[in-house]
Amino acid sequence: MLSALAALLIVSCSTSDNDDKITASLFVENKLIAECDSAVNAYMAEHGEDYDFAQVAAIIDSYAAKDPNSTSLMRYIQDNYFGFDKSDELTKLYKSRYEADSNSAMLSYLYGRIISGREEQLRLFRRATDLDSNYYWGWYALGVTVIDEPFSDTTESIESLRKAIAIDNSQPAPFRQIGSIVEARGQYDKALTFYNLLTQTEPDNMRSLSPKISLLKKMGRFEDAESCLIAFAEKYPDDYSLENEYAELYLDQDRFQDAIPHLTRMTDLASNPNTAFHKLMVTFCKMKQPDLAYSVLQEAMSKGFDDYRLVLHDPQLDQLRAFDGFAEMRTSIEATQDSIRNATEAERKKDREERRKTLAEEMINRPAPDFTLTDLHGNSVNLSELRGNVVVLDFWATWCGPCRLTMPLLQTFHDARHNDMKYYAVNVWQADTSLVRPFLSKYGYSFNNLFGSAETASDFGVKGIPTLFAVGRDGNIRYEHSGYRPDMDEILSWLLNDLTK
Repeated sequence: MLSALAALLIVSCSTSDNDDKITASLFVENKLIAECDSAVNAYMAEHGEDYDFAQVAAIIDSYAAKDPNSTSLMRYIQDNYFGFDKSDELTKLYKSRYEADSNSAMLSYLYGRIISGREEQLRLFRRATDLDSNYYWGWYALGVTVIDEPFSDTTESIESLRKAIAIDNSQPAPFRQIGSIVEARGQYDKALTFYNLLTQTEPDNMRSLSPKISLLKKMGRFEDAESCLIAFAEKYPDDYSLENEYAELYLDQDRFQDAIPHLTRMTDLASNPNTAFHKLMVTFCKMKQPDLAYSVLQEAMSKGFDDYRLVLHDPQLDQLRAFDGFAEMRTSIEATQDSIRNATEAERKKDREERRKTLAEEMINRPAPDFTLTDLHGNSVNLSELRGNVVVLDFWATWCGPCRLTMPLLQTFHDARHNDMKYYAVNVWQADTSLVRPFLSKYGYSFNNLFGSAETASDFGVKGIPTLFAVGRDGNIRYEHSGYRPDMDEILSWLLNDLTK
């Protein structure tokens, strides 16, 4: 079996001499970044919810000062700003730095990385490569930007990414990106070449093996995919992602009995049990064994499972909900939800006045860019035609963890106030939009969804998701928030009251 895997790992593509000559080396994490990450995590663990941006920034800056020419460290600094929702401060900071030294390839890249507007980003990334033709990050950023909407230039993207690889062939991202491009073209053998190279950069990381597993399954090569997983498991057996890949491999072939041990293992390894237990319940329902699915739910709830929307709405769990004992479980779940709501309300009361005051200070007033987007039913929605209404827009994607945390709050707001305004979830940065409808159905989300694009997000200045906008009756954006906020439903109700006066 290992000999078959070895043969699989050296599959090469004969479609391009340049591709044949590309090699990959082992990725080694920047030592300072690893030390900085440990220091930041230690600080946060010590201070709990009392940590603040200035202290974290000081820790990161102390490490960045040791190697001021490290783009990776500078990216770490930028990501810290984004994590604390300080993108405006970050943009001003790097604008001034770039203007002070516009002949720096690194500053051209770093400034381009954080601004909105694809055209301007593209200009800055091209400038970075013009200033220093051996600057990895310039070529990489150029490669991933020209393929984004509205550019979609796969030829220049691949060429730029190849140049990045020629400069540093240990970075996993360019191999992954080229592989995904040629896979989308249907050039599976060529994609496999780049995914093989990707695994060489991070042989101990399931994330770098997963694209190859996915492609092998798409090619119908299930035995080869299984061989890859077996080889990985021999070296790294206690890996949640490995067990997930095993389970998905068997589930794709309806080999439910083979999937069960791996799904069960996932429930033991998971830091958050929700996904693993949900998959196990769904699998038992597919096997027409709702009694076992019910037993899993009981165990799940005893171990912290709290994704009740899935249990109550997912069509894949219809058999579970039809099971004789579920009525009592539903009552227990609803009582738990009431208890959570009561605890949340008690907590919110403590600082409600202060939060209400802060919201007034966060109000803005700028024109909202117009758009015409399609909803789930194929109807066109034009923002300018909604004038006279308060409009709430939530930019999101199915893969975004903070978006998934936010959406139950938005559903609560929508349920309570849907007659008072127009609410739309705007799906952006979604490679596979076919995932949107099943996702909304699985969680029982009934609010309107629009299919946006990277251009839509760029027009609104969206740098990360979720980002939410409240648009007043006059068509101006009156409120903007990026990231998860646990009181967003309450904030939106206050906004709606203010904007409808």
